[in-house]
Amino acid sequence: TEIYTLSLHDALPIWVGDKSFLTDLYFWEGECYFQLGQYDSARAEYEKIFATNIHYQYVYLVRYLESWCAFQQKDYEESLRGFGEVAAKTDNPVLKKLSLFQVAESLYRAGRYPEAEKDYGAFLGEYPQDPLKAAASYGLGWTLEKEKKIPEAIRRFDDVVENSPGDPLAPWAAVREGADASVNGDEALAQKSYEKALDLAKGKAPADLAEFGLGWMAFSAGHYDEAAGHLGKVALFTPASQLLWDADYLRAGDRKSVV
Repeated sequence: TEIYTLSLHDALPIWVGDKSFLTDLYFWEGECYFQLGQYDSARAEYEKIFATNIHYQYVYLVRYLESWCAFQQKDYEESLRGFGEVAAKTDNPVLKKLSLFQVAESLYRAGRYPEAEKDYGAFLGEYPQDPLKAAASYGLGWTLEKEKKIPEAIRRFDDVVENSPGDPLAPWAAVREGADASVNGDEALAQKSYEKALDLAKGKAPADLAEFGLGWMAFSAGHYDEAAGHLGKVALFTPASQLLWDADYLRAGDRKSVV
């Protein structure tokens, strides 16, 4: 990709008099920078397109990609403006749908939770069977958490688990459902959700969080051997889980394991 970027850059003077070729080159050079994660450079190339040929046939795609760069750079207010513009003006149904979703994502990342809740809900209402449904429900669950609407957050996470079990977000949603259920005092649901997360995660990262959640529940209930069993399975120990693991063995009288 780096070689391709350099080749495009070297070609720019050759077609400098041809607006169409020049715009296409700016586009593809921007794409190369985007794939390299060089978002400042990508945005600079996309801006050249607007300055050179505002009637470029892919102008809203370019605006979408420019907004993605802003999103990756945590410039959420700018990404919100860009995605909102594309959603309002493009005739491309796929680009419109993706932009509407990213508007909600940008609102969440910007900490504008009431607006994010509204936009996630609107997306789910407009695209109830879309492949992005799980991601929108998951995002809405996190938003409701931030707003301290725990019972509603639980329902949204459960929607992902029950209706999109094959989605990569499903085990993460099950972990969040378990955590929220525990906070809400529903230990039975928390246990069920963490166990569901273990089943869905199949040894991947969410399994660590589920084991930690189950370990914490057992620890809080005074079941120290059970807690140690769960926490001992956590592949990547956090300082908190390591401390609890050691404390469990001490309470169980197993000082040798701590040493």
